[in-house]
Amino acid sequence: MWDKLKKYNIPSKIILHQGDHIYIQNLKGFNFNDIMNRWLSYWLYDIQNDVMKTVPDVMVQSNLDSLEWERSQSWPSKGYEDRVFGVDAERLVKYSEVKKLEKDMRRIGKFIDDIDGSGFIREVKNYEEWRDRLVLGEGEKHRVIYKSEILEKDVTISGDVKIEFSASSNGDRGILSAMLVEIGERSRLSVKQVITGEGKSSLGRDAGTMDEVDFILEESSSKYRVITRGHINIQNRRSNYYKSRVIPKNFHRYSFGMVPTQYIVKKGSRLGLVIYGSDVEITQRPFHKTVYFLDEDSVRLHLKMK
Repeated sequence: MWDKLKKYNIPSKIILHQGDHIYIQNLKGFNFNDIMNRWLSYWLYDIQNDVMKTVPDVMVQSNLDSLEWERSQSWPSKGYEDRVFGVDAERLVKYSEVKKLEKDMRRIGKFIDDIDGSGFIREVKNYEEWRDRLVLGEGEKHRVIYKSEILEKDVTISGDVKIEFSASSNGDRGILSAMLVEIGERSRLSVKQVITGEGKSSLGRDAGTMDEVDFILEESSSKYRVITRGHINIQNRRSNYYKSRVIPKNFHRYSFGMVPTQYIVKKGSRLGLVIYGSDVEITQRPFHKTVYFLDEDSVRLHLKMK
């Protein structure tokens, strides 16, 4: 939607914060109410307050420091480069570094989409345990995972994230998913908010106030953080609104986007690419099992980074 607004020169600004589906009127260090007041005053009452010039088009909150905001006129901002990654022997590497095989040879990764065998309990909905097993489990057969080398410096991922690969299955229907994660133990900024006790935010004349809140660091360090993820119905590989026949045991090409995001990956961490079947937190949860075979040489992960 953001890209289309800019394409047709529709006046717009975007604010991306680190929380869930929340209000940010009372967020510490960011005067959201002032921006909205000036925006509505300008467009509804024709008050000339220079909001279009003085407020950046893009404001993105850092996932490392809640008080840090990247301000720019575009998203992603200038300086981000398109980078393509591939996989090589369980490693996530630059595509140019993937070792080429001899003609007609394939490296194949196998995983099973089996919700009831994956550690997920439908009645309990133990999402976190399921996710931990998916990302951290040893010898986990319900996904394949590829990890980068340890990063020697911080890198920032911004904007679109796209994955493409060829895969086959033993059935004619199913779901494929991909997840990009930061792997490394440290305390991360959480989505949980606490009242700072440092003040209140006014909601406007006769509208009262709200206690100022801020995001807090995790109480105990975490071993990973999901950066973004995406999914595709394997019958919709050519279009979201048209089903294509899936021929069992034949390799088909899949390409789909993960949720656009902005995330700083810390030095000392690894990037992890997880490819799996159904996502119990987001997609349908089928009762049948599906076996997938991934052509590892076909994997392309497209990122914008700096």
